Amino acid sequence: MDAIAISPVHSLRMKKFIKKAMHKGIPVIQMVSKVHGNAETGYVHSDNFKGGKLAAEFLQKEMKDSGTIVLGMFVKGNSPVNSRIEGFKAQLEDSESKLKIGKAIYVGEEHKRGSSKIRVAMYGNDNPNKKKKINAVVGFNESSSEILLKTLEELNKLKGLKFIAFNPDPDMIQGISDGKITAGVAQDPYEIGRIAVNQAAMAARGHKIPAEAITDVYLITKDNVSDPKIHEVLGLKERNQ
Repeated sequence: MDAIAISPVHSLRMKKFIKKAMHKGIPVIQMVSKVHGNAETGYVHSDNFKGGKLAAEFLQKEMKDSGTIVLGMFVKGNSPVNSRIEGFKAQLEDSESKLKIGKAIYVGEEHKRGSSKIRVAMYGNDNPNKKKKINAVVGFNESSSEILLKTLEELNKLKGLKFIAFNPDPDMIQGISDGKITAGVAQDPYEIGRIAVNQAAMAARGHKIPAEAITDVYLITKDNVSDPKIHEVLGLKERNQ
């Protein structure tokens, strides 16, 4: 092969394979997540730091800058999620917000294990029937959002909570339309893929490519979920570029 364009979700599992490809002189373009970085790799991703800030800003307005939030993450080492968390915390700190982060949890890939962590975050270890004062929950990627939503629905505790989902799937978009989910923060996967393949083709021909390319992110609410641009970004509308 002449070049590789890859979205390495599992960083620890993929690192050795990407390193092996680079050792053979094959250019690697990483999409969304970053596992390895040097002169032979390119990295195309959304502005994750900005996405975290958008989520925090939105909650500050929605919650009148008062309340406690649970942050749900995927697995350790996921670079986009780390950047979103950094942006979220930076916004709260820079604006001297009164919002509090009650707990930050890694929900992982298994619903059962993630569910138990969510229950502890919501109730604590003492009394499972006593609800802690949690006002908002943020899922910092699609997988963590799915587990959080499913568990909160099982607990019948989604109603009354502000919920923000990163990279919302079509079901979550419907949830935003219905008011079940408060908001979403979306990247532009089409544009990320288009740039990555273009860079792979350039690298395969021996051209120098940028070390990093950053695409925009979008806050999705009930008010703008029907906007044509939002539908285009979410892949709900065919693109002609």
